[in-house]
Amino acid sequence: MDLKAFQKEALSAHNKYRAKHGVPALKLSDDLCAHAQKWANHMASTNLFQHSKARGFGENIAMNFNSMTTEFTGQQVTDQWYSEIKDYNFSNTGFQSGTGHFTQVVWKDSEEMGIGKAIGSKGQVFVVGNYRPAGNMMRCYQQNVFPPGSATIAPGSAARATDERPREPDMRSALPERMDRGGGNIRSKVPQADLKQFQKDSLDVHNEYRSKHRVDSLRLSDDLCKSAQDWAEHLAEAGRLEHSKRTDIGENVAMHYSSATTQYSGKEACDQWYSELSKYDFQKPGFASGTGHFTQMVWKGSKDFGIGKAISKDGKVLVVGQYRPPGNMVGRYEENVFPRADGYRPTPSTAQTSKVTRVVRSTQYVVEEPPKTVEHVTRQVGGVKLKDADLSPSDLRTFQRDALEAHNKYRARHGAGGLSHSEDLARRAQDWAGHLAEKDEFKNSGNSDVGENIAMHYSSASTAFSGGEATDMFYRQVVKYDFKKPGFTSGAGHFTQLVWKASREMGIGKAITKEGKVIVVAFYSPPGNVMGQFDTQVSQEGK
Repeated sequence: MDLKAFQKEALSAHNKYRAKHGVPALKLSDDLCAHAQKWANHMASTNLFQHSKARGFGENIAMNFNSMTTEFTGQQVTDQWYSEIKDYNFSNTGFQSGTGHFTQVVWKDSEEMGIGKAIGSKGQVFVVGNYRPAGNMMRCYQQNVFPPGSATIAPGSAARATDERPREPDMRSALPERMDRGGGNIRSKVPQADLKQFQKDSLDVHNEYRSKHRVDSLRLSDDLCKSAQDWAEHLAEAGRLEHSKRTDIGENVAMHYSSATTQYSGKEACDQWYSELSKYDFQKPGFASGTGHFTQMVWKGSKDFGIGKAISKDGKVLVVGQYRPPGNMVGRYEENVFPRADGYRPTPSTAQTSKVTRVVRSTQYVVEEPPKTVEHVTRQVGGVKLKDADLSPSDLRTFQRDALEAHNKYRARHGAGGLSHSEDLARRAQDWAGHLAEKDEFKNSGNSDVGENIAMHYSSASTAFSGGEATDMFYRQVVKYDFKKPGFTSGAGHFTQLVWKASREMGIGKAITKEGKVIVVAFYSPPGNVMGQFDTQVSQEGK
């Protein structure tokens, strides 16, 4: 969405909300837009989230971060500001903590607005809204902020009380109440009693939503709660938003910033993640940008859950949710993410915007067969056939040893440490390869605690297929990976899993179908192909 379209959409969204409260529409002001854009650009270039020093108009600011996209529409930012209505008490008009964005949006005497948007170097979207005359004026709330459904007020009517002189706003809408300009009054530690309630509320909301998708409840895990809390406090102290280095869990990281308060409940965090339901296409199950928090929340295979919360010195609330086994495994969405039983889904326009990043674990498979020419098909009729599937080939140990050696030769080229053979992973891989061969099927196992590559090889002349050949097949995908743009790349997942630095163990299995197809299954632990970690985990050859 270009800037003009963004501004037009934001104006329209503001005026729809203002109409609900019976106040006149705003007009778009070129000079306010220019000022708002200039300050948005400044915040993006400095990576600082703070108000401008300009006076004479009201100001709302917002920051949104999503690791997968920089999309943040005029409707979404307006919805975010307006959502504070839930905390405003119309029976006790006046300044109220945590409602400053809402009251500025619907402030009757404001007549013009300008809005700007810019993107920071780390992908943060900064938005600035300026309003003239300014809202949030002390002792003027009763004449300017009305409940929904109020009678429409004509422009210029119900003027301010005559004894009032022009004033500056009582607050800059996004400045936390308990923070001085240096932010020194806010601590990263959340009181233990509050944290326990936050964790309980988050678990309850997760399980309420999971029940609507017909999946089992999560259990609250003490060790995951501790891990999540440790990371949330680290982020708050460091002033950064990034994933932990753990590769054995699913992880959602959220950042919330609201005017005048650092309150952010477990329900609010979960509702924010769940709102991504509106973007998920159940007809095309799989990873989709902007839906990873929702899919992790309702992922059937996840059993344990932990969550933590901390507050940065400048008032940002950092939330970390961790899940075990991890969700968002490529190739496993269909058997883990189900539509709601009641068919409900929010519309994209009403869904909240998630200020979050995500972890996506990916499981890939590859099929390699000869070209199906007429000659090949004719020869295949007389090709290799077995009386029964061979679930334990005689060369299995040699195959496993060769595969491990080949893996480690390739890993050494890319600066990754050697893998060790895991009997447990090998047994599990062999069991699944045998199952596929016996059923003549080709699909993932559904194990969410490991990385998984599945391959099928067919030659009409022989069922010979060595561990080195299987590994070479996986590694050939290196040609599809762009090291200058690290990240998950379709068609390169086997290569990236093969050289993933954090993986420490592997197990591999092989079985042969009655038709002579060789099925290979490789399991890796910890799993590779974790979104957000490719730049540190997958290195070019020789580096």
